[in-house]
Amino acid sequence: DLYGRYAAAMNAIDYSGALATVRELCDRTNLYIEESAPWALAKLAAEAPLPADAGRAEDSTQQVEGSTPLTEPTPQDRLAFVLYNTLEAIRIMALLFAPVMPASSAEVFSRLSLKDPATTTDLAQASQWGGLGAGNTITIGEPLFPRFSEDDLELD
Repeated sequence: DLYGRYAAAMNAIDYSGALATVRELCDRTNLYIEESAPWALAKLAAEAPLPADAGRAEDSTQQVEGSTPLTEPTPQDRLAFVLYNTLEAIRIMALLFAPVMPASSAEVFSRLSLKDPATTTDLAQASQWGGLGAGNTITIGEPLFPRFSEDDLELD
């Protein structure tokens, strides 16, 4: 119901309320990253070669009659899953933050190989989960929001 709450707040001219709903997604995504530990998954994925016969029916660990065999996900599968979920959450955050952070949101979309969020005509549809296509090229750049240290602050 994220978009519904966001839209209701925006329509009521409650911009801080709308942004607070997006911050909930930010907070949940941060927790997801901590819980999923993609750095540990990347290490496992680098150490574990893909099985030569990955995905074959003989490798199934579970099967329901008449269904496709299920195989145990590889470390590479787990890492890809976590990275996709994280990037999809970032895409939605950037989309919904676009009215107040247009340049940052456009940069996020650019790095995800997506069109500028300002071109979105159906925000409700665009904010649905699954809008980030698989296989997009991701551009890595400087942090959009670098951390400040005490040395960066001028205290009088």
